[in-house]
Amino acid sequence: SPLSISSASVVVSVSVSVKQLLGICLIKTKQYAQSIDILQKIYHSSSVPVAAGDKSNTLNGGRGSSSSDDRGNISGSNELAGFYLAVALSKAARVDDAIAIYREVMDENPQFTEVGYNLSVLLLKKGLYLPAIDKMQRTILHASGQKLVKLYYNLGIALAKTLKYNQAIEAYKKAIQLSPSYIEPRLNIAVILHTYLLKSDEAIAVYDKILALRPDYDLAHYNKAKVLFAQEQYELAEKSYLQAIRYREEFTEARYNLGLLYLKQEKTIDAKHQFQWLSRNKEDFAAGHFQLARIYHVQKSAKSREQAIALYDKAIEQSDSGNYPEALLNKGVLLKSRGDINLAEITYKRAIEHRPDYKEAYNNLGLLYIEKEQFEQALE
Repeated sequence: SPLSISSASVVVSVSVSVKQLLGICLIKTKQYAQSIDILQKIYHSSSVPVAAGDKSNTLNGGRGSSSSDDRGNISGSNELAGFYLAVALSKAARVDDAIAIYREVMDENPQFTEVGYNLSVLLLKKGLYLPAIDKMQRTILHASGQKLVKLYYNLGIALAKTLKYNQAIEAYKKAIQLSPSYIEPRLNIAVILHTYLLKSDEAIAVYDKILALRPDYDLAHYNKAKVLFAQEQYELAEKSYLQAIRYREEFTEARYNLGLLYLKQEKTIDAKHQFQWLSRNKEDFAAGHFQLARIYHVQKSAKSREQAIALYDKAIEQSDSGNYPEALLNKGVLLKSRGDINLAEITYKRAIEHRPDYKEAYNNLGLLYIEKEQFEQALE
């Protein structure tokens, strides 16, 4: 995800009115409506009153006086008011209004890097990737330090969103060159290499570099495990999943995928252990209940059947509006096996309701109608 908007890193080194300072302080105390009211009046005024006795660093031009901040950016009093007005609007969830103000300020002063940065973040979050890329590339020309690093990182995100994967990698690499310990761009490079460019070995090499920098980075272990799993390197994948869980015990996806890996290897007891943990500790994780139910399902005993039915019910309950067709289908099979034909029929129909093209559910329902000697319904 893109880095967050900055609201406090601009140094107020210009002459500002008391009202403008009040507007800024109101942002700090989350009184956004009052801040917006004050800063709007200042920003849209033709001139900005200067605090009594303070005429240092004032220059004519633009909407008001201007001066250089500690990074060499020229920011006028009204431009600064516009910046903080946009910050307040953004925090008040008036994103389109914030974007409009940021655009105005950036058009007047392209060197005001905080404005260009915040504007590009908002555009990126709204999915307006091409305008975001344009604003980032313009702002990069004037940025330095950590702001430049963040701009290259966000530029990588935007380029990847527009399917320009190689350009995205180059942007991430520039962020890494400026900040070699920065982990997130490396992680994104690895994801692109594996998922979109199908260069799995290169992706694993990047994950190894990340883990050399930060051995306890659970997400890197997890992502590396997924690549190894896809390559059918199951033993190595298992080790990486276990490392991810070691550093984050409640890593739901790692435990789930490790369970699937064990099923793939026919290590049913190990898989059951992972799914039991999920069912017990992650009540709202429907897939964990479902996979544990499947293990009980195939054990054939009456007790296991009831355990499986109960778990399918949990999976259905925790799914979106009861929309778990696979759980409904499997539950229907078990209901029919214990002689609850009518309840099995209802359950198959629910599966079809949620997935109208579910061939297996139609097939099972048809066979059930044949067993009930309802041949016309079976033909439907």
